[in-house]
Amino acid sequence: MSSFPQAELSALLDGELAADRLHQIEELLVTDASLRAELESLRRLDVALSAAARTAAFPISVQLPGTVAAPRAAVGTATMLVLALVAVKMAPKFVGGFAFGIALHGIALAVVLLGVVWVISRRTAVA
Repeated sequence: MSSFPQAELSALLDGELAADRLHQIEELLVTDASLRAELESLRRLDVALSAAARTAAFPISVQLPGTVAAPRAAVGTATMLVLALVAVKMAPKFVGGFAFGIALHGIALAVVLLGVVWVISRRTAVA
């Protein structure tokens, strides 16, 4: 393997070199057999990887239904779950009035977030 930068050989294969640099490398390829061998090795690798990529490629077959509506039971369950988690997290802090205010704010935040989820699910259903 030569000390020539493989990045430039790769750029040569991809057609990314400037015209003057391309001419310089082509002149080197005429005189340097190891550089030609390295370029050919990269070319074979490129062909093999391209073939592997084509083999591994798969068609996109995702089909979305015309309308997507969030089931009401799922939204209700999510609401109850969030409220229960907030209550469990805040329950030990109900000792003072300040903690009760924080708990109310947490519940209000949960309700607002669920409202946002509901609006987004309705917009998705309409689209």
